[in-house]
Amino acid sequence: MNSDCTIPTLPTTLIDAILACVPLAVPKRTATISLLNVLSPRLILPTTLCAALIDAAINSSEFSTFCLPDALANLANHPTLDPSMVCRLAPAIAREPKRIGAVLVKHVAAAGNLPVLESLARCVDLKSCLGGLDLAAAKGRVDVLEWWSKTKCMPIAGPLTDVGIEGAVENNQLVMLEWIVERHPDFAIDWTEMIDAAAGKGHVSILDFCRLRLTADGDPFTDFGYDAWVKASEHGHVHVLVWAKLNNMPFPQASEVAVDGAIRNGHVDVLEWWYTQSPLPFKYTALGVNQASHAGHVHVLEWLSASGVEFRCTAAAKILAISQGKEAVVKWWDKHAMYNYLLSSRHKSVEPSQGVTSDFATLCSFGQLDLIDASQVPVNDQDALWIALMELAVGGHLEILIRFKDIFCPIAQRRNAEYISEAVNNNQVHLLQWCCTHFGFQFVDKAYWLDCANMACSLGHLEVLVWMVSTQLIELNPMPLELVESAISHGEMEILEYLFIEGFDCSRVTKMPDSSAVPLLVAAALCGQLKSLQWWIDKNLPFPASPEIAEAAAHEGHWLVLEWLHSMQPTVPFVWCESAVWAAVRGKHKMTCKWWLRSGLVKGPLLLKMLEEALVE
Repeated sequence: MNSDCTIPTLPTTLIDAILACVPLAVPKRTATISLLNVLSPRLILPTTLCAALIDAAINSSEFSTFCLPDALANLANHPTLDPSMVCRLAPAIAREPKRIGAVLVKHVAAAGNLPVLESLARCVDLKSCLGGLDLAAAKGRVDVLEWWSKTKCMPIAGPLTDVGIEGAVENNQLVMLEWIVERHPDFAIDWTEMIDAAAGKGHVSILDFCRLRLTADGDPFTDFGYDAWVKASEHGHVHVLVWAKLNNMPFPQASEVAVDGAIRNGHVDVLEWWYTQSPLPFKYTALGVNQASHAGHVHVLEWLSASGVEFRCTAAAKILAISQGKEAVVKWWDKHAMYNYLLSSRHKSVEPSQGVTSDFATLCSFGQLDLIDASQVPVNDQDALWIALMELAVGGHLEILIRFKDIFCPIAQRRNAEYISEAVNNNQVHLLQWCCTHFGFQFVDKAYWLDCANMACSLGHLEVLVWMVSTQLIELNPMPLELVESAISHGEMEILEYLFIEGFDCSRVTKMPDSSAVPLLVAAALCGQLKSLQWWIDKNLPFPASPEIAEAAAHEGHWLVLEWLHSMQPTVPFVWCESAVWAAVRGKHKMTCKWWLRSGLVKGPLLLKMLEEALVE
């Protein structure tokens, strides 16, 4: 083939034929990307390989832009890649120097393939591939950085960025970090960020390296700070905590966040260390216990309960465990005397079988106003008050909010967006009404309230939505279609009826363009909401003939939606295309594949064979 010849476009029919026999390597990849990922570059003709790369580069579909680097990374790391392959790729690189050439250079640099890198440097401007230095640094490719700086006489301090340093720290590439500091002293390193990252990864060797460098002139080592303690704790690196104490690192002023991180991730050994080795009082929050319960860390709950430290939790702790199927944790809460006392004593007279916590946030969560020591409430810091406020918003315990109005007012006004979302999420309309009157809603705009309205619509919280409309926090004229989409995709009939009455009616939408109606119907099909689709028909709303609706249902395996669409003809136009069949096969939705076979709509022998084979996989 002459260099002047146009690179041929790879026929999609050929790609589809190949992929009918070869499974997708990665979910949600286009056909061209799958071809590049599945087949060895040596097995593809040079013109076909270049055509596939160009096709992927210029394709602007949803996934191609992000997946082409995947294919190029696979190519760069392929054992058969050598300088001769660069010649095979030259037409594609010349056609797309940035999207193919530059990206390939970056991944070859990360792979440390210097011979191929030298070949690529003859046809690609390295100045457009500066991200390659970051990838190489992250992989510890000192030889690549040496070659790069010598070949182009470029100072490393410019092209190499914090991304490369972070990658080197994450991968424990100490030699790379030493090389950068020794050979390029002008490189501006953020030592605090490096130390924080090393602490989070448990790389004591890098911490020692940082300490020695920063104290070389006799200066004290002060860069191991609050974030380093937190990251080491939440990732379970006791050896980093031991190292920090041995090297006289200053302890943080408070340990709750670090301890909560260990609780959240189930690191009992870290809890033991903070309890026995730290000069700080051992403290944690009820939210940390929530997260342990959600994650199923029953051993953490047992340790906290037996430690002698005042126990704290929220009313949602057991519910979170139930939602995740954490049976052992659920049984543990069933036997926890204090939890069950706090949960039940608001409704009947129950005597506690053991001591009850005095933690303000815990008592707020359970609505236990009578157990709160009012004299101790002002002692709580701002973080504790914020947790308490959030728990009141979740549970709607308005009587506690009224009792301590003056204490909660400053933080409620300063951080109102956070607790408002919790109140909306939990349908606490009475609390919202009271807060609107007594605290006001500063620092939130119309866009925020529209997000809240979307949340209310998706959860079916009609009272909250009506309140927001009545107080003019949101407007329904013109009707925000995102509210309709939230309700229709979650099958919230009461919300849909309300929106219909308020303006989303026949007279308003009969002339609705397909571009507005189709996304709403696609949302219903994606979520399998038959009742929403039937509601749409019952209200005589326009139902455009779009293949996207059937494809959405097939993509998620909602064969009953396909059955409904088919059975509702001619009232509902049932339009489909082959992509809907492909969606069912690729998603491995066997019931949907059966429906396509049973429907008699699919005629093509290749598609029929594909559906039959999908049923036996």
